[in-house]
Amino acid sequence: MNPSRVNGKVPARGHVTGLRLWLFRIMAVVLIPLILLILVELSLRIVGFGYPTSAIIKREFDGRQICINNLKFGWRFFPKRIAREIRAFVFPADKSPQTYRIFVLGGSAAMGTPEPSYSFSRILKVLLDTEYQDLEFEVVNIGMPAMNSHGVLEIAKDCARYEPDLFIVYLGNNEVTGPYGVGTVFAPLSPSLLSIRTSIAIKSTRLGQLLEELLSLPAVALGRRPVEWRGLQMFLEKQVRFDSPGLQYVYKHFESNLMEICNLGREAGARVIVCNVATNLKDCPPFASLHNPELTKADEAMWNKIYNQALQLESEGRYAEALTYFLLTVGIDEQFAESHFRIGRCYWAMGRYKESVDSYMRARNLDTLRFRAEEQINEIIRRVATEAGKEVYFTDIVKACREASPYRAPGKELFHEHVHFNFKGNYLLARTMFDQVEKTILEQKGAKRVSGDTMLSEEDCVARLAFTGWNHLEVAREVFKGFDKNPPFINQAYHDKQVTEMQEQIEALMYYTQPQGLQESVNQYKKALEWYPSDWQLRRNYGHFLHEAFGAKEEAVSQLKMVLRDLPHCYVYNELSVLFYKQDNIDEGLRMAQRALEMKPLEAWTYYNLALGLEKKEQLRFAIMYYLKALKVDPEFSADAYSRLATAFHNIERDDKAIEVLRDGIEIFPKNADLHCRLGIFLKSQDKTIEAMREFRATLSAQPDHILARRALSALERKNELE
Repeated sequence: MNPSRVNGKVPARGHVTGLRLWLFRIMAVVLIPLILLILVELSLRIVGFGYPTSAIIKREFDGRQICINNLKFGWRFFPKRIAREIRAFVFPADKSPQTYRIFVLGGSAAMGTPEPSYSFSRILKVLLDTEYQDLEFEVVNIGMPAMNSHGVLEIAKDCARYEPDLFIVYLGNNEVTGPYGVGTVFAPLSPSLLSIRTSIAIKSTRLGQLLEELLSLPAVALGRRPVEWRGLQMFLEKQVRFDSPGLQYVYKHFESNLMEICNLGREAGARVIVCNVATNLKDCPPFASLHNPELTKADEAMWNKIYNQALQLESEGRYAEALTYFLLTVGIDEQFAESHFRIGRCYWAMGRYKESVDSYMRARNLDTLRFRAEEQINEIIRRVATEAGKEVYFTDIVKACREASPYRAPGKELFHEHVHFNFKGNYLLARTMFDQVEKTILEQKGAKRVSGDTMLSEEDCVARLAFTGWNHLEVAREVFKGFDKNPPFINQAYHDKQVTEMQEQIEALMYYTQPQGLQESVNQYKKALEWYPSDWQLRRNYGHFLHEAFGAKEEAVSQLKMVLRDLPHCYVYNELSVLFYKQDNIDEGLRMAQRALEMKPLEAWTYYNLALGLEKKEQLRFAIMYYLKALKVDPEFSADAYSRLATAFHNIERDDKAIEVLRDGIEIFPKNADLHCRLGIFLKSQDKTIEAMREFRATLSAQPDHILARRALSALERKNELE
């Protein structure tokens, strides 16, 4: 056969055949679209569309290269308006030979919620600085609220680029409720880890970000309200049973992600410390409980009858009898988490502590709002640390917390609420981790310890980090604010008792608002700054303290300006803008607010600060624009924003809009006296007497000593009588 013939025909000269033809077709189908996508991506970057997605961004500042947190990192994992953030950090881009660089990875417990200035990472740095004075320690905390291993893996990839010596991983509480978890309100669970990672990777491109914006347009066109952050109550409709099939995917994904985090650290030349996760067992009742779905109506009726009898007996202090009834309810339905917790309380009151702890653990494991890591998560952590091999170390935080707690039941002695540590708890973590960190230092640097076996006490660390009585009060108030009125905390058993205890704690700390207590805090700050004059977090806290406690605006500005030398952060600019306004330096305040907006768009506080400055300069229409933006970003931001916006509308003779704004504000802040009173005044000016009287009465209900509302109401009542 003539090889030059194909199917009996001689191909035309230049005609592509066989393998070459298929290669050409593949190039046409794959390569050309790929080139087009690359060109679109480059074009979007050139025109400045989109945002950087790495956790760490490098910036030129005062002639030096520094690394700071990317405020937009969370946009890949959360809706923009409720995206959680990495706490501010700064470290030099160029690492010196004597620097030992530690990255702390995890969720809000690793970050140090509610106040990261007193996190275990900060305490660990104090211990290391004291014991190994020939090294310079950089402890960079990149913990992130609501984040789980899917996001932490991306953070670890970024950290690996900056010459790490050590990764400390404290992770596991958010695996179920964080992005791509089975109980999340964010990015939904997928059984395929590959599809999750592909989705995350696509969002790191400008083209992916453009597609995300385009997909959101229909919702905007339909006028759907953006998702707003409402704390843990957002998860009430996402309860997860202990036997949910989705949990198996969560556990599988967590194990894969954690192993890869360990591998990333080792490949970057770092050691890795992996910690299991401790939770509040004794003083954190389940957030939610669900009955066994197979329970019949008759069984449920019987369960309710017995349970109510048990509750009555428990309230009377008849714990042995109550225990008998609670155990009967478990015989009917062993899946109801609260039953096990109340059994634990009865055992505890009877001195049967081992049985009590076992019941507390069962209650946590059955809690259907799964904000706390349970046994399966901790088993995975131990297994990964064991199997990861050389240069990966396991630290048993659970054991340390149990040994430091009465009868091995961790509770309020170490925790603020469910997973976040108080100062004592954070000191325990830092002290427990120190021994393992020390081993890595000796292996890598061969450094010598200064003091032998001695170690700074908890009180020493309190002094060096200036955890003053005033700060203790601030933290207690912050915890109470989230705990007192908000679901799911108010749904917990024994909530009233816990609220009373927290109120008593706050009352005891009120001493630190008095002159002598305030002076003690001043002295402690001054001493701490002698130890650490370049600690920007310490100076920021001191500036905040001077302003809030003494109204010392100039001294506070001085401290915050020193902070800006190290950390160009939006929150510092925002705080300075407020202080400059209070000094009547409006132009400088506006300049600070504008810098904050450049660093972080979609920030309600920044929009509000800009509006406030523009209002002071009588640029009312621009002020209205920014007040509206602030409330669009966060409708629950501030009652004062509604009040000021209404006043601005009134000043441009738009009382109709002012009334509308005040009504919107009252819908969100129904007990705010100022909003009711202002609305009453506007309604009165429009001769809407009955409505105005109703608002003045609402004002007095919220604030009985409100003189203006009382006088206005009396005048309207007299007018009605005369008519």
